[in-house]
Amino acid sequence: MRFWFLLPALVLLTAIPASAQFIRVDSVFVRDINSTGSTFIGTKQGDGTFESLRWTQGMLAPLVGIPDSVDFSASLISGGGDVIVGGDGNTDPRVIGTLIGNEYSPIDLPGTEDEFGTTVISDDGSTVGGDFQQLQPSGNRMRQAAVLDLASETVTILPLPEGANRELRSEVLGLSLDGSVRVGFQFQSPGTALRWDGTTVSKAPLATVGGVEPTSAAAVAVSADGSVVLGENTRFVPSSGALAKELWLWSGTTVTQIPPYPGYVVDNFNRWDAIDLSADGTIVLADCSAADEGPLCLWDAENGWRFVKDLVRETGTDVSTINFTDDGWLSQDGQVVVARATDTTTGVRFTFVLGLKDDRIRVTSTGDQEDLDDTDDECDVSGSEGLQCTLRAAIQTANARTGADEILFEIGEGGAHVITVSSPLPSLTGPTVFDGTTQPGYTDRPLITVRATGVSGDGLVLNQPDSAVLGLAVGGFGGAGIRMSGPGGGRVEASYVGVARNGTTPLPNGQGIVVDGSPTHTIGGEEAGLGNVVSGNTGAGVVVRGAASAGVVIAGNRIGTTGDGTAALGNGAEGVLVEGAPGVRIGGNSEAERNLIAGNATHGLRIEGAEAVGVSVLGNWIGLAADGTTALANGTDATERTGHHGISVVSAPNVVIGGETATPGRAPGNVIAASAAHGVAITGTPDAPADGAQVLGSLIGTDRSGTTARVGGAAAVYLYGAARGAQIGKAGAGNVVVAGASGEGNSRGGVWLLDLGEAGGAPDRATVAANTIGLNAAGSAVLGEINTGVAVLSDADGGGVADVTVGGLTLADGNRIRSSLGTALFGPKTANAVVASNSIGLLASGQLARTERDPFGIALLGAPGVQIVNNTIGGQLIGVALASDEAVLTGNRIGTNRAGTAARPNTIGIYIPGRLDGGPDVGDRTVIGAPGLGNVISGNQFDAIRIGGNLDLGSPEDGLRPGGAGAARVAARPATLRAGAEAEAARDGRLAALLAPGRTVLRDTAAAARRHLAGTPDSTVIAFNRIGTTLSGTRELGNGRGSPTSARAAIWVTDGRGTLMLGNVISGNGGGVLVTAPEDEDRDPRETVIAGSLIGGAIGSGAAIPNQYGGVFYFGSEGNRMEARPVEEGGDPVGNIVQGNGEVGVAIRPIDGETSNRIRATSFLNNRGESLLLLNGELEYPSNAPSPPTVLSAVRTEDGARLRATVGVAGAMDVFASPRCDSGNAEGLLVGSATVSAGRVEVPVTSLAPGASPLNQYLALTLTPTATDRTTSAFSDCIRITRARDAAEVDVAEGETGPVLTDVGIDVEVTENGLRAGATGGTLYAARYGPTIPPIPSPLDTQARTPAGPQLRPNTVARDRHWTLRADGLEGVTYDACLDVDGVEGVLAPDQLVVVHRPRPDTAWTAYDSSLDGSRLCASGLTAWGDLGLGADSLANPVPAEPGVALPATAALAAPFPNPARGVVSVPYALPAPAPVRLTVIDALGREVARLVDGPRPAGHHTARLDTGPLPSGVYLVRAEIDDAILVGSLVVAR
Repeated sequence: MRFWFLLPALVLLTAIPASAQFIRVDSVFVRDINSTGSTFIGTKQGDGTFESLRWTQGMLAPLVGIPDSVDFSASLISGGGDVIVGGDGNTDPRVIGTLIGNEYSPIDLPGTEDEFGTTVISDDGSTVGGDFQQLQPSGNRMRQAAVLDLASETVTILPLPEGANRELRSEVLGLSLDGSVRVGFQFQSPGTALRWDGTTVSKAPLATVGGVEPTSAAAVAVSADGSVVLGENTRFVPSSGALAKELWLWSGTTVTQIPPYPGYVVDNFNRWDAIDLSADGTIVLADCSAADEGPLCLWDAENGWRFVKDLVRETGTDVSTINFTDDGWLSQDGQVVVARATDTTTGVRFTFVLGLKDDRIRVTSTGDQEDLDDTDDECDVSGSEGLQCTLRAAIQTANARTGADEILFEIGEGGAHVITVSSPLPSLTGPTVFDGTTQPGYTDRPLITVRATGVSGDGLVLNQPDSAVLGLAVGGFGGAGIRMSGPGGGRVEASYVGVARNGTTPLPNGQGIVVDGSPTHTIGGEEAGLGNVVSGNTGAGVVVRGAASAGVVIAGNRIGTTGDGTAALGNGAEGVLVEGAPGVRIGGNSEAERNLIAGNATHGLRIEGAEAVGVSVLGNWIGLAADGTTALANGTDATERTGHHGISVVSAPNVVIGGETATPGRAPGNVIAASAAHGVAITGTPDAPADGAQVLGSLIGTDRSGTTARVGGAAAVYLYGAARGAQIGKAGAGNVVVAGASGEGNSRGGVWLLDLGEAGGAPDRATVAANTIGLNAAGSAVLGEINTGVAVLSDADGGGVADVTVGGLTLADGNRIRSSLGTALFGPKTANAVVASNSIGLLASGQLARTERDPFGIALLGAPGVQIVNNTIGGQLIGVALASDEAVLTGNRIGTNRAGTAARPNTIGIYIPGRLDGGPDVGDRTVIGAPGLGNVISGNQFDAIRIGGNLDLGSPEDGLRPGGAGAARVAARPATLRAGAEAEAARDGRLAALLAPGRTVLRDTAAAARRHLAGTPDSTVIAFNRIGTTLSGTRELGNGRGSPTSARAAIWVTDGRGTLMLGNVISGNGGGVLVTAPEDEDRDPRETVIAGSLIGGAIGSGAAIPNQYGGVFYFGSEGNRMEARPVEEGGDPVGNIVQGNGEVGVAIRPIDGETSNRIRATSFLNNRGESLLLLNGELEYPSNAPSPPTVLSAVRTEDGARLRATVGVAGAMDVFASPRCDSGNAEGLLVGSATVSAGRVEVPVTSLAPGASPLNQYLALTLTPTATDRTTSAFSDCIRITRARDAAEVDVAEGETGPVLTDVGIDVEVTENGLRAGATGGTLYAARYGPTIPPIPSPLDTQARTPAGPQLRPNTVARDRHWTLRADGLEGVTYDACLDVDGVEGVLAPDQLVVVHRPRPDTAWTAYDSSLDGSRLCASGLTAWGDLGLGADSLANPVPAEPGVALPATAALAAPFPNPARGVVSVPYALPAPAPVRLTVIDALGREVARLVDGPRPAGHHTARLDTGPLPSGVYLVRAEIDDAILVGSLVVAR
C-alpha cells in the first residue's frame, strides 16, 4: 500500500518460489489485487479514455454491468475478487459505487457535498477504509480517518487520541481480514501512527532515541488477524543533520525494527517506504529505491532482503529493458508480487505478475487415453519414460487440481493435428483455458482439430468460471461443439466450430456454440484475430439461451460462411439464436467486432422471448460476404410472417439494432442484405410484446457502400403485432432502406407496421425517422423498387396502429422516401398519427428522383386526425391523398422544392375523395394550412387541390375498407396503386371542357337535387396557403398552367359541402378555384366559402400574378359565398381580392331557378376580362340573378362621393372604386356596402381607392339580393366621379318633350317621349368631364357629316371635354344634344367636328351628323343615353385625344369586347410594322365561321368588327395570323 506523503521507502523480500513465472500485461496499470495475486483490477488507456478492466490468470476483460451513464474507475478489489469498489468520474463530488458480480450500486453518502476517499478494502469485502472528506464553510475539506460499511452504507468517523487536532488530516491505510482492526495515521507534530480496534484508538509506542522523537509516523498495513502492524517513521539524526527512515513491525506493545536494506543511506531522501504485509505478518513489501536492484524489495526474518528485479531476472526475463517502479502489491501468502513497470525500448507501460507457478498443462498427444494417475498432478497416459498427455488426460489433471488451469498444446514438431475423441470429454471442475494458439506454428487459424466420432453429446463444455477455448477447430459432436454454462465469464476465441481448419470443409456439430443459462461469456472479441468461424453445423450456429445468460458478447465472428468469408457454409438453422437471454451484445462499435452472419438456412439472427431484454446488434454484416458486396442470403422462405429474415425479433423487448453513426452501415450500424423475406422483422403479442425496439444507422437491402441493391424477398423492416414504441431511425442514426423490384401481391416495402387485431396486437407508438428509403445512401439515385416506403396497415376491420410518427419536428428527423406509395396510413386506430418533415419523391439535391411519376406521396386511407406537417412532396401522380377524416396539413411543400422556389411537379397536389373504393364517407373536416403554418401547393401539373370523388384502389373482392383486412394486399400492389392514381389524374378537369356550352353538369333541378349522396368530403378548410406561387408569394409557380385547351384550376371542388378557403394566395395557376362536378358524374359541390384570400395577385407589392383563365368558377353549384371573415383570432373580417386574372375574375354558371352564389366583400382589380361573369346553361344572363344596378351619377363630396343608382330588388349593394374602367369592364376595390330597397338609392361613399384622386376614379356596383336563393348580380356599368359643378339632374315627366336640360355645357331637348312602347318619365343625370379626365378609349369606325358639310371619319375624341348622360326611367326617348365646344383645347375648326356617342364604355363610338349653333355642336335623333364627345380629325383639329395604346414590340391581339357578346363585337389588334393579317373566328368544332380581315394592314392600332347575330350561343376562338405569328383569344356569344 502506497503512502504518498512519506519520504521514499524500503521493500521487504520474501521467498518467491523457484518455479515462479513472470507475466506481463501491456498498457494496463494495476490498481489493486485479490488475496492470491491471481486477479487484479487495472486501468487501460484508450483514445483519451480510461477503461477499468479485470485480469485473471491470463484473461483480461472489461468490467460488466456498469451503466453507460457512469464513468467508473475501479480502485479496490476484495480478497475473493467478488467485490470491486470505485468512483464515478461523472459526478462531483465523486460518488462511490460497488460492483458485485455484474450488479453496480452507487453508495449514498450522508452529505450531498461530502466525499469518501477510498484507500483499502478488507479481504472479506465488508469494509472500506480511507478518509471522510467533509466540506467546510471555508471551502476546504476536513479529512478524517473513517471506515465505510458496504452492507449498511454507513460511514464511521474514527476517534483520535486525546488532545489530537481533528482538523489535521487522518486516514485509514490498512484493514484486517474482517475490517475490525484498522491502521493509519494522523498529521501531528510529530505525525502519529494509529491502530483502531473497532473504534478504540491507540498510538504506536515508538521509542525516543538519543532524546530524538520520531516524526511523520504512519501504520501502513496490518496482518489478517490484526495482531501485526507494518509501519514507518522518520527521525532526525543530530550527527548528520539528516532525516533517517525507520520501518518496523508493531505487535501488542512491542515495536520491532526492520534492518535497513543493503545500500540504504541516510541522506534526507529517505528512499525506503513500507508498502504491504503478508496475511501472517511475516513478509514485507517495501520500496528500496536507493539500491541498484531497486526499487521493489521483499523482507522476512529468515531470508532478509531480496530484490524483485533479481527475482524477475531468475525467471529468464531480460530486465535490462525494464524500468521498475515503486508501485507494488503483495499477495496474502507473500508468494506473488504485482507491480507496475515500463518497457524502455517501446515506451509501453505495463503491469507484471511475479511468483505464480507455471503449472500449465501441455497436451502432447493426439490420442484419447485417460490419465494414468489423476492424483499425481502430472498429465501422463504412457507410464513410460517421458510424459505423454492427451486432451482427455489434461482435463482430468486439471480437474484434480484446485484453482484455475491452462491447457496448452505442444503436439509433435508443431503444425496441424487432429485429436479424435470417441466419448464425451470430462466435465470441468475448475476454471480452465484450452489454448490452441500455443501449438507451434500457429498464426491465424487453428492447427489443432478436436473431432468426435459417435459422440451424441457436447464437445468442449465450459461449465466453470473464466474458462476459455482459444484457437481450436471443433466438430463432429451430436450436441453443441462448445457449450458454455456455469458461473460464466468464459471465452471462445479464434476457433472454427462446425468447419475444418481449412475453412471450407464442413465438420458439423449438432449446434455450433451454445451458451446455456450462464452469463458474461464472450464469443470472439473486440480485437482483430479473436473472431471465430461458426459454420456448417446441423442446427444453429450460436445459441444463447436462458435468463441467466446475461451479458454475453458475440463479436468479430463469421457465422455461416467459409473461413475467408467469401462463400456460404451455412448453419442448418439460425446463424445466431438468442432465446430469453438478456443484455446479449452481437457485434460492437468497431470493425474488429463485426460479425459476418450469412448463408444460414433460416434467419441470420433470431432474438426471442420476454427475458431477452436489451439485446444489442451492432456493426454486423448480415447476408453479405466479407467483401461487403456479394450477397450470401440467409434463409429461403420469403413468406411474410413465417419466412426467414435477416434479423427476427419475437417477443423480445428493448432490442437495439444499430446505433448513432455519421455513415449508415458503419459501426454501430449494421448492413442487412439479401434476406429471404424481411431484412428486419419484429413481432410480439399483447402477452409477450416486443416493445422498445430500435433500428438505427443501418443499411438494409444494400451492400456495404449503400450504392448497390442487395434486396430481400419482402419488406426491409417489418413490424407486426405487439411491437410497441419502436424507433426506426432517428436524427444522426437514420437507416438506408431498400427493397426489391415491384411485384403484385408481395410486401416489398420499406418500413411496414401491421396491426394484427385485438388478439395479435399492433406496433403502436412507432417512430420512423431520418431514414433514406428507396434511394442510395447519399440520396442521389433511386435504388431498388419499393412498393410502399412507410406503410401503416391493419389485418382487421376497424384496426390500425396508434400514435405513429413518420419523420419528426425538424428536417433532420424527416425521412427521404422514393417509392410507388411514399407513406400510407390505413385504419381508424391510426388516428392522430404524425407525418412530418419528410421528403418524398425527391433526391437529396432537391431534384425529382425520377421522371416517371409514382402513384402517391402520402395516402391516408381511413386513418382520421393525421397531421401532415412540413413535408416536401414531388414527382407523384397524387402528392397527398386524404381518404380519411380530420386530416391536418401544415407547412408542407407540395409540388415544389423545400425552399418553395422551384417546381417539383405532382400531377395532382392534394386529393380529398369522398369515398374509398366505393366504401363509406371519408374526407370530412380536412384542414389544409393554418396561421403561420400554411402550405406551398404550387408547380403541380393539374390541380393543387381536388376535392370529391371515389379513390379506387382495388375491387370489392379485395376487401379494402378503411382499416380492412385487404389493406396490406392493396399496399403491396403497385400496379393497382398506379391505376387508381392515374384514373383520378386523368379525370377531365380542363377549364376549356368545363366552359363548353351545354355541359351536362348543368342539369335540371330534379337531377341536381338527387346529387348530394353519402360519401362527400364535407367541411374542408383550406387556409393561409400559397397556391400557385413561391413561398414568398411574390412569383408565379403555378398549378395547371397550359394552353386554353389544357389549363386546369388550382382548386377543383367536385363534391362536398362547406369547403372554406381562408387567407390563401391563389395566383399564377391555369385557373384559381373551380367548384363544379365532373362531366356526367353524380356529385354536388356546394356551400363553398372563400374569404380573406388573394386570387391572382402577389403578396406585398400589389402586382398581379394572374391565373391564366380566371380567378373563381362556380358552375352548376349552389350556396357558394365569397365573403369577409377574420383571418386571425380576434381580428376584423377580411375580404378577398381577385386581381389580374385572365379572361374573367369570377364566373358563375348557375342552374336557373335553383342555385344561389353570393359574392360579397371582394375587390376586383385589373382582371383581363369581366370581373364578374354570369351565364346560365344557354349562355344567357341567369334568371335568378338580379339585373345589375343602374349607376346614375357619382358626384364628388368633401369626404368622398355621393352615388345614385337604381336597383331592381332589395339587398346588399357593394360599391367598388377603380382608377380604370378599361373597355367598360367594371371592377375595383371594395370601398363600401349598403343595404338597399328596390328603386332609386343614394349612397355616400366615404372610402375610395388609395393612391388616386377621387376625380380619377370610377365607381361600379353589384347587388346581392336579400332573398338567399338568388345569386349576386353582375357588375353595373362603371361611372367616373365628377365635381358637383360638373353634375346636373332634371326630372322629366312621362310624355314631356322640349328642352329638359341646359347645364354643364350640354343642352338636351327631348323630341319624342312616349311614341315607343315602354316610355316612362324619370330623372336625367348629366356629368361633364375634363380637361384632365379623358374618356375610356373605344374604337372609332363610323363617319358622319360635319357642320361644314363634308363627311368626317373621326380618328380621335377630345379628352378636354366629354359628357355622360344617364337616366332613371325615360325609356323610349329620342333627343337632340348640343355640346359646348367653346375653349376646347385644340379645336381650330369647330365646323369640322362631329358629335360621337356610345351607349356604354365597352361599345364603339358612333358619329352623328352634326351642326354648329354658335359655340354648340349639335346632333339629333339620339335614342340611347350614354357617353357624348367631340369627334375630330387630328389634322384639322389637333385636340388632346383620349389615351391610346403604344405600339407593341410584337404583334398583339386584344380581348374582343363586349365579351360575352350579343350584337356587334370589336376585335382590336395592333401591328408594330406593316404586315399581312388574317383574322378569323372558329367555333368549338374547329370550323371557320367568319373571316374579319384577310390582307395587308399598316402599322398601328386597328379594330375589326364582328356581327354575332347569325352565330349561335357558344364559345369561339378568335385567331390572328400576322406574318409568322399566330395569336388566339376567346369570345363567348350569349343570347
